[in-house]
Amino acid sequence: MSATTATRPAADEPDALREIKRRRQAREARPEEGLAAHTVESYLTRHREQIVAEMDALTGKLVEELHEACAKAKESLRAEFAAEAATAGPKAVLMVAQTGPHKGIAFKMTVGTTACFVGRSSGKKFREKGISLPKDNEVSTTHAKIELQRGAVVLVDVGSTNGTTVDGAAIEEGKPHPLKAGSTVVFGASTFAVHSIGASS
Repeated sequence: MSATTATRPAADEPDALREIKRRRQAREARPEEGLAAHTVESYLTRHREQIVAEMDALTGKLVEELHEACAKAKESLRAEFAAEAATAGPKAVLMVAQTGPHKGIAFKMTVGTTACFVGRSSGKKFREKGISLPKDNEVSTTHAKIELQRGAVVLVDVGSTNGTTVDGAAIEEGKPHPLKAGSTVVFGASTFAVHSIGASS
C-alpha cells in the first residue's frame, strides 16, 4: 500500500472540489480487495466509473456554490455603484483670490458634467462658469480646468506656461490632482484659497 500526502486546500477552493479530492485520497489510501481478479482494463474502468459517479453527485453542489458566489459579487457591485452614484452629483466649488491682480474676488463654480476652465481668457466659459484672470499676465490663456471624476473634484493643468501648484507642490501637466477645501492653489501670480467644496444646490 502506498502512502499518500494530503495537500492543504486553497482558501478559496469550492467545498465540492475539496470533497472530490478527499474521497480520491481516501480511495488511494485503501488497499485494493480482490485485485488479482481484475484485468488492467477492468481495474481502470471501475475507478473511472467511481470518479464519474462522485463528480456527478457533487456537480450540483458545486454549481450551487458558484451561483451563490456570483450573487454575492453582483450585490457587492450594486452597492459600490450605488455609493458612487450618491456622491457623483454636481459640486459647488468656491475659490477666493488671496494675492495677485484679482485679490479679494470670489469665484463660485458648479462642477458637474462639464469642466470649469481657469485662464487669462475673457471668454464666456471662463467668465460665467470658471475663473477668468485677464489681468494676470503670468496665467496662460487656458491654464487649467476643474472637473468631476468619480464623484471627486480634481484640478488639471492643461499645459500652462508657468505651471500650477497645490499646497506648495507643482502638479503634473495633464494629470488630475484632488482638490479639497482648505487647499492653496497658485495660477501664475495669483494665489487662491479653496474656501469650500460641497453638493450643488
